[in-house]
Amino acid sequence: NVKNFKGVLLQGFEKNLAVTAAREAGLKTGDIILKMNEVEVNTESEFEEELSYRSPGDKITITYTRNDEIKVVSVALLNKYGDTNLIRRKFYSDANVGATMEEVDYGVKVFRLKDGLFRKLGIPENYTIISINRQRVKDPQAVIEFFNSFKGRVLLYGITSSKQELPLQFLLR
Repeated sequence: NVKNFKGVLLQGFEKNLAVTAAREAGLKTGDIILKMNEVEVNTESEFEEELSYRSPGDKITITYTRNDEIKVVSVALLNKYGDTNLIRRKFYSDANVGATMEEVDYGVKVFRLKDGLFRKLGIPENYTIISINRQRVKDPQAVIEFFNSFKGRVLLYGITSSKQELPLQFLLR
């Protein structure tokens, strides 16, 4: 006898801040989220999509079930720092490098490649630089300054948009 499964099973809290906010509101691992506001969510991607329309500080209602009992809780969404402030994304561009960059959780993301140094070096669109010459990087401005001043061998370590590791080596003259 197979039950028709509806909802999204709460498995872990670490990666999703709506879920972190839900935990603070009393949800537990094993609860099944049925609706966000009045919208049914039956897959993780539906849940994520519904979240994408919201901002930190927004109040949402989560309908969930625990032990076959339906419960409703109100939650204020959090940002990645665990508070309700809107996070302003900061973009850095440089004509010589020929790209726009942004700090991300694990490095510096490179995108909007134009004709410039990065394209000549073969750095792909949406590549995230994790380290330069074995030094971790987080600051896009420091990456721009490095590429505009350094001469010599460069070992770039990062990941592509499809999360594949891609080390790159080249000589800057």
